[in-house]
Amino acid sequence: MHVQAWYFQVRHFPRLKWVRLNTPAGDSFITSDRAVTWLVRGIAHTPPAALRDDSAQLIAPLTRETTLFGSNQTAPLGITPREVNILVASTASSWIAGPTEKVVQQALEDRVAALPH
Repeated sequence: MHVQAWYFQVRHFPRLKWVRLNTPAGDSFITSDRAVTWLVRGIAHTPPAALRDDSAQLIAPLTRETTLFGSNQTAPLGITPREVNILVASTASSWIAGPTEKVVQQALEDRVAALPH
């Protein structure tokens, strides 16, 4: 097993509060070459050590209808499938994939719009 994956499993994952997110009818999640992605203090490109931060949020897409969402916070979630897809697309290095071309295109457009100008 890769050392970083093992470290995530034993150090970070157990401390997070996990929720399974399901899409409403007509929505879909995407996935990418980065199977698990995270956001810390509103910044997507942070080192894994940043997962200790109280604001850390972790996303692991499982299927087009289901993703795991981990957070250090206990506040209620208000995250939409589109917001999940923006984060997944923003942290991808080489590719993203989704169930339809429309879903992928929307994620790519949202990624560009989310970039700092």
